[in-house]
Amino acid sequence: MANPYYTKPRIHFGDYQPISPQWSGTPQHQPKVLVPGGGHLNASAFTASSNATPITVAAAGAAAGATTIPLQSAIASSIPSGKILDFTGAGKFAKLTAAAAEGATSITVEALPQALVSGDMAYYSMGDYLLVQSGTLVGRTYAERDAGIGYGPYATGDEEAHLLFFDVHNALIDNEAELYMAKSNNVVYENFLPNWTSLSTEIKTFIRANYNCLIGVA
Repeated sequence: MANPYYTKPRIHFGDYQPISPQWSGTPQHQPKVLVPGGGHLNASAFTASSNATPITVAAAGAAAGATTIPLQSAIASSIPSGKILDFTGAGKFAKLTAAAAEGATSITVEALPQALVSGDMAYYSMGDYLLVQSGTLVGRTYAERDAGIGYGPYATGDEEAHLLFFDVHNALIDNEAELYMAKSNNVVYENFLPNWTSLSTEIKTFIRANYNCLIGVA
């Protein structure tokens, strides 16, 4: 008879990430850079768009009929051929004709029915998978903290908020997070933050008020 009190042990191997993200300017080994002990994410708080890889059109845009779309930043996960992306604006769709690898800075598509302009965005979701990107502002209220609830996407009224330091590759399985401490004069190269130009004014204001924000040089 099986022991009802026995729990099968589980070991999860995450990606080792020794290098600080490009957007952070304060060495992670210094005091008051990362929140001591880290934190954990509340996976259920993330919406469909935050549970997806953002695809943002680069400054050059793509004309109607084009078969290549330049991207503002490298994509965080691969996208299969045949996937249809719904970009900002009515009727702005693109169907991939070739798989796009993680890190790609452009995607190959069928001839575009409409032009795409700089900043147009689409999201690609991998289904039962919750990627939360490094550089995402996460937060919670003190009441949520006291109740042991993890961080969700920053929202109005959050009293404790930090930038996520490393990617959390699938918060549905492993929601542990390293957090870049706010209110410690830590340096942020805001132009290297994911989708900085499309962030809300409220989020930009918080980041600029709580970090030493500079323009980074590639």
